[in-house]
Amino acid sequence: MNIQIGTKVRYNSFGFIPNGHFSNDLWGWIFGHRNLLKRLQARDIMAYLEIQPRDVVLDFGCGAGYFTVEMAKLASQAYGIDINPYINTIRIPSILQGKLKFIQISGTRLPFADGFFDRVLASEILPMIADPNDFLREIRRILKLGGRLVISNGAGHPGIRRAIARRSFFIRWAERLYPERFPKSYEEYCAILQKTFGTGRKDFLEEEDVRLLLKTNGFQIRKVGYTPGHWAGAYISWSQFILYLRTGQTLSQKNFPLNFLFWSLLRPFERETHKGGLLCAAERI
Repeated sequence: MNIQIGTKVRYNSFGFIPNGHFSNDLWGWIFGHRNLLKRLQARDIMAYLEIQPRDVVLDFGCGAGYFTVEMAKLASQAYGIDINPYINTIRIPSILQGKLKFIQISGTRLPFADGFFDRVLASEILPMIADPNDFLREIRRILKLGGRLVISNGAGHPGIRRAIARRSFFIRWAERLYPERFPKSYEEYCAILQKTFGTGRKDFLEEEDVRLLLKTNGFQIRKVGYTPGHWAGAYISWSQFILYLRTGQTLSQKNFPLNFLFWSLLRPFERETHKGGLLCAAERI
């Protein structure tokens, strides 16, 4: 029995790409891709993209391709590019044959003509690029005039920064419990995270940094916001911090189905957004 995807974006199973193994496909068809933060941000990111049926779209740094496949459902043509050779193994769903393509790339020059794309998504890409200015200039080249770039970027951990600065009871307790791993400052914790992410940065790009980069490289900002909801983002941020103190690891998708279900149900009641997840839409001018 083969499980296939449909032509509509389904946020409960967002990013599902069948691989032909029934048990894996069944799990994916029910729950989608396992990345709690990005799954909770998915609605907002797709809304910022505003993909139209005639658009040609690019998912830059597509990873496992789970955003690319959803973008392809809405566009006329979708490309996912990444330096990781894994993308050569992604099976394109039969229903998207001819309109979805994955390309492994290297170097700073992208293999696309000037003005080729209507929409470009760069999710968690700016911190990975040695020179964000070079990256943005190349994105501007391949975007049509008036084309849209959507940046989704971690902007730090404001709750943890405040707690460390105030020396809250939890911080003092955690420092006594995990003296060997406890960071000497918020800045040191950010550097630890960026090292584990492999970015080469020691801090997080914040809203003013991204605004300046976009303005400097020929983009006009259309919309800026934060995602996911405040409590969902705080949960992810503090869970990561506690995981690091306990194990030295910073990434885990343990109990993904329960966490995703709970925070998805809570989403309509979240009145504030989490300032640790920046979302920006800009237009090429």
